[in-house]
Amino acid sequence: CRMHDFPRLETSRLVLRELVQADIPALTAIYQDKEAMRWRGADCPASPEQVEQMVNWFANARRANSETQWGIERKSAPGVIGICGLRSWDLHSHQCLLGYELDPAQRSNGYMAEALSSVLEWAFLTIGFNRVTACVHPENGSSLRVLRRQAFRFEGLMRQAGRWDDTYHDLMAFSLLRADFKAVLQARRAGACSMPSPSPSSTPVAVRLPEQQHTTA
Repeated sequence: CRMHDFPRLETSRLVLRELVQADIPALTAIYQDKEAMRWRGADCPASPEQVEQMVNWFANARRANSETQWGIERKSAPGVIGICGLRSWDLHSHQCLLGYELDPAQRSNGYMAEALSSVLEWAFLTIGFNRVTACVHPENGSSLRVLRRQAFRFEGLMRQAGRWDDTYHDLMAFSLLRADFKAVLQARRAGACSMPSPSPSSTPVAVRLPEQQHTTA
């Protein structure tokens, strides 16, 4: 069943919504494009049944407050064109891991940058995360451009930190802090940044992380 509190988000061109069973064929087609998915960072689901398991996993993880994954849909046409989400929630240190993938036919349209702007605003300003990390293969140029557009900072190379297709891969580590994001928002509102703005009609669910506890020696 669908969760009534799922944080549906909107931008000028996109709707970010919960993934449902009807999305399985479109997602399966995306994952079957091996060339486009070669830097995904994990083995792709190989069948509609495995995609269904993935969608069910996302729903269960959402209920457990360990991740949230959105289906990306254009307002101009029905059907998902990709997914993006926040996983590996650490509710103690207030951080999570960003992931995303897009139908190769829909790339170079700015859709992912637009979607991630909305997701990051939800992460930092609604949920209260302090840090969002992302890991990208060094040869994944399109993903690197997306992160840099969002003001992520490169932190270093993690040697053989990923494994897919029976091969270990080096990954580049990036991070964005809440303070960084607020600075970008301020610059955008002053007209100095072109990051796409979420629509005022976004309907995030108000779930806050606990306040940071400070300890003294």
